[in-house]
Amino acid sequence: MIEVSRRAFTGGLGALAAAAALPARASAPVDGRIAIIDVSKNPLQWADRLHEKQIKIIARYFARDAQPAFPTKRMAHSFVTVHGRRELESDQLIRNNISILSLYQFYSFKPEKFINGLQDTDQTKTASGEAKADVRAALAQAKIVSQPKGSAIYFGVDVDVVASDSLFRAVKNYFEIVRNEVAGDYKIGAYGCGTTCKTLLDLKLIDYAWVSASPGHEGTPEFISSGRWHLFQNSLDRKWHNPAWKHPGKDVGLDLDTNVQNPRFATFGAWGAGEVSEERTRAIFHGRRFVKKHTAIYKAASAEAALAEFRTCKDQKSQARYMVETARNVRALNEAGDWCQVDVNEDGEADGFCRVADLTEFGKMPAYRRDAPKC
Repeated sequence: MIEVSRRAFTGGLGALAAAAALPARASAPVDGRIAIIDVSKNPLQWADRLHEKQIKIIARYFARDAQPAFPTKRMAHSFVTVHGRRELESDQLIRNNISILSLYQFYSFKPEKFINGLQDTDQTKTASGEAKADVRAALAQAKIVSQPKGSAIYFGVDVDVVASDSLFRAVKNYFEIVRNEVAGDYKIGAYGCGTTCKTLLDLKLIDYAWVSASPGHEGTPEFISSGRWHLFQNSLDRKWHNPAWKHPGKDVGLDLDTNVQNPRFATFGAWGAGEVSEERTRAIFHGRRFVKKHTAIYKAASAEAALAEFRTCKDQKSQARYMVETARNVRALNEAGDWCQVDVNEDGEADGFCRVADLTEFGKMPAYRRDAPKC
C-alpha cells in the first residue's frame, strides 16, 4: 500500500486549476501530449507528475487472483493512505480528476485459457467455465470500486490469433459467454490484435475495440487503417519520470503504455471524471505519424548529423536505439522542409529529426516488416 500526502497528490492539479482560471489566449495550442495511459501498478506515487503531463485517463486492471509477475495488477485491491485514512486507489484518482478504464486480464497471454480453461479451480476446467469465472470476478471487482453501470469493462486477449485456427474460434466463444453473462449491465470491450477486434465487432459481441501495440499481429494494420477502432495502444513499455538508464541512481520511473483515442468516437467506456476533450483527442491523433520504413533519427535536421540516442524499451540494460521500425509511430512536433522533429518515446520531449518522406498519416498503418530492429 502506498502512502502519499494529499498536498503532494493535488499539487499538480492545483497548478492546472490556477492556470485554467487565467484568460485564455486565442492562439494557445491544444495540448497534443498523450492523455491516456495504462499501468500495471498503483500510479499515485507519480500523481503530481502525471498531472503535469495532463494525463486524463488511466487504464487499470481487474483479475480474479493475484498473478506472481504482476502482484499489483488488481485495481480493486489497491489502496492508498492519505492523512492516515485508507482509501481505494480508484477513489483517489477520480477525486483528483483522472478517469479510469477497466481492463480484465488474468493470464490472458495463454492460448489454453481460451481453448480449454486454465483448470486452476473446479469451475475453470472448461473454456466456458473459465469465461464465467472471469465475468464473475470482473463484476464483483467493478462493484468494489463503484464502477457505474453503462461504462465499459474490457477483456484482454493478449495473444495473436489466426482466423482459421482453434484459438480464433475459442476467443469468439469466450466473448459470446462474456456478453451473455454481463447481461447489459456494462458495455463490453476487447483488447487484442486487429483480427480479434474486427471479428468481435462484426459479430456484435463487443461495443469497443482496443488494439494492442504489436503491429505484426494478425490483422492489426488493416484494422487500424479501417478506422473502426476506439483505442490504439500506440507505444509500449515506456518509462517516464527519471528512468534509470538516463539518470543513474534516480527514481526508476513508472512503467506504462500510451494510448491514442480515435476521434471518430466520443467515448470508449472510461468512467469517473469525464472524457478527454474532442479538441485534444483530435490534436493527439493528428499529431502522430506512422513510420513507412525503418527510419533513422538524427540529432539535427541533416543526414550529416550524428544519430540521436533514445530508448524505446523499458529494459535499462538494452542498447540505445537510433532507428524506429516500420509501422511504429512517432509524434510529429515541427516540420521544416524535408525534416520533422519527433518525439519517439511519448514522453513529451523531442528526441531528434527524421525525414518527412519516411512518415505517413496516422489513419493508415503500413504493413509490418519482420526484419525490424530488435529491442
